Amino acid sequence: GCYFNAGNTGNLAWIKNGAVQISYDVGPFNEYIDQYILQIKGETMDTDGTYGKKGKLLPELLQKMFDLCREYYELLPPKSGDPSYYHTPELLEYIGENCAKEKFNDVVHTLEYFAAYVAAYGLAQTPEHIELTPRFVLFGGGWRNPVVLKSFKDLLTKDAVVLPEHEAQFSALRQRFNKKPEIKYSSWGSYMEARLMADLARS
Repeated sequence: GCYFNAGNTGNLAWIKNGAVQISYDVGPFNEYIDQYILQIKGETMDTDGTYGKKGKLLPELLQKMFDLCREYYELLPPKSGDPSYYHTPELLEYIGENCAKEKFNDVVHTLEYFAAYVAAYGLAQTPEHIELTPRFVLFGGGWRNPVVLKSFKDLLTKDAVVLPEHEAQFSALRQRFNKKPEIKYSSWGSYMEARLMADLARS
């Protein structure tokens, strides 16, 4: 199955018979959302999707975000990402110049949708020789946002907006699953750092 972590950067690993087949970063997850919320509201995150649930998708902003880091997103895995790659200041400047203040909730919704979009697009890049078993274990704070989680589920089941240039990739991704994806959230990620420290101390 696929184990998918959502921090500032999203990353995944495909596991089969206890062995990692491939793992890689997909791009920004919480990075854009948290930085925008901090800039406008002085808060660290959109807790429980409070703002995003009130907004709607802005297609032009969705396209802009993909174009901003297109070379990274289209780079085939395995690959590594970092917030310094994602041009966050340029994105915030673009939003400030092109999105009226009354569209705050719409911007947040679109940023949250984009987190799910990048995650699903990253899945579509999984090499063909890897069987996409439709079992997902999600962990990390980003998946606690209901807008992000619903958008991710919708993208995997054809109930969501896709950029015209990506229709073929998303269609091919859905066809690689032999049944409807099974998605569950795990709290395991909350203890990951403590576990790593314990393992290091033991060694």
